[in-house]
Amino acid sequence: MTTASVRAAMALFSVFALMWVLIEEVIAARLQQPYVLAQVIWSRYAVHLLVLLALFGWRREAPLWRTGRPRFQVLRSMCMVVMPFSFIAALQQGTPANAVWALFWVAPLLVVLIARRWTSEPIEARSFSRGAWLCAGCALAAAVMLWPQLRPFGWPALGIWPLAAAAMALSFAIYLVMTRSLRAEAVQTNLFYNGLGPFLVLTPFMPGIWVMPTAHDALVLLAIGGAGLVGLWAIDRAAAAAPLTLTAPGLYAYLPLLAAVGWWVHGQRSTRREVLVVGLVAAALAHLWHLGSPGRVSRKPS
Repeated sequence: MTTASVRAAMALFSVFALMWVLIEEVIAARLQQPYVLAQVIWSRYAVHLLVLLALFGWRREAPLWRTGRPRFQVLRSMCMVVMPFSFIAALQQGTPANAVWALFWVAPLLVVLIARRWTSEPIEARSFSRGAWLCAGCALAAAVMLWPQLRPFGWPALGIWPLAAAAMALSFAIYLVMTRSLRAEAVQTNLFYNGLGPFLVLTPFMPGIWVMPTAHDALVLLAIGGAGLVGLWAIDRAAAAAPLTLTAPGLYAYLPLLAAVGWWVHGQRSTRREVLVVGLVAAALAHLWHLGSPGRVSRKPS
């Protein structure tokens, strides 16, 4: 592992975060008709698979589905089913989406913890390891501060929603660790199975919930699928570049990017809380980037 690989992973996690923010806050907001969330997710993965087939499906010598770990690939893809269905379950209970997302952001901490136990990858630089934990802890505190629904007397009615949020975080963390374990596989194969699982699981539900998109909305759904594919490609390459125990806190780049979109795209006025959150997360990420400078990260192969 080298300095370049650690920083490349953090940069790629930032690309993933940017795609996520664009999908949630910019592209999906352009939909003109109401759609069940499951249809939007199914459409996203349909586009995902069509793009992969168009780009790589003609390669007979290396078909997309050829993998040495088919069961592992399928299990990993199920994480992308658990995550949105857990979110839907929480929303159906009347839980504000912001409260669910605030609890979801324990995920990078779970990634660091699970990766350390699961992958058995040595952490060559103890100072970097401590920095990663510090960065993750600071950013998680910032995530809680960002959404006031989590104040002691502002909690929504209890029920299954904390469990649903925990399931979201855990499924995402497991997905990332499993992706790291598949770094020897071709990236297009990982992406193919990534999209195939959710597509097959959701397809039987489509006849009962399908709303025919307008031409405008069809283009928006295509954009969601394209941006989603870029984001998943970035997270696949980030997981392959360096151990997650060192780089997973880079996922918290989502928080300042989310604030930036709110300020610059939607024209929202920033609050002191939001400025504090952005500053805290930016400082933590800058510290983690500095810890990845030459001489601080081992040059042993990952």
